[in-house]
Amino acid sequence: MTDKNFIEDGQVWQISSQKTPVVVLGNCWVGENNDYIWTANRRTGKKQYIKIGQFVQMLEAKDYPSTLKLCRKWAQKGYSHVMDWLGWFFEDDIHGEASIWFYVAALRRNREAYIEYADRVFIDALQSEIAKFNTSKDGKVGFPMRSYLRNVPEIVAFWNDYGLFYHSDQGPIRIGRNWQEAVIKAEEFLTKVKK
Repeated sequence: MTDKNFIEDGQVWQISSQKTPVVVLGNCWVGENNDYIWTANRRTGKKQYIKIGQFVQMLEAKDYPSTLKLCRKWAQKGYSHVMDWLGWFFEDDIHGEASIWFYVAALRRNREAYIEYADRVFIDALQSEIAKFNTSKDGKVGFPMRSYLRNVPEIVAFWNDYGLFYHSDQGPIRIGRNWQEAVIKAEEFLTKVKK
């Protein structure tokens, strides 16, 4: 049996239940016994949770360039789970704009699956940009108007509805519908950063 400590996100594995390998997207184990991990079928991009006992052989070690290429292609096809993974992957100071747009794309595509963490994503983004642009004046914190966040309708609506003080019992978070636009915005940013 494969030791689950050797199975990490970004790897490609052959599994016993199907011919097509899977790309590991999860970075933690889930299920009642913590024995399933989130993967995507390498050919189709479809989401699967694979049980530890089905992992047969690692075919490729962590290869983020290949995983990113696949996930970006799958995001354009409308797979919200890879949009979510890309949002997580790009959560850093350099790629924060891509991260937010991928998270927004996932929310727009599949609100029910991802709405529970929207407030965390939006508040983290706002706090980071508020600190960067020093928007505090006289004890009041203002929206970071010079930030890319002013172009993300969901974040502007969130700020107008709740500011930084959202609590889950306060009401719904407004989310748009055009997930393709959000994926395009993320890709445009990544193309700019590459140059």
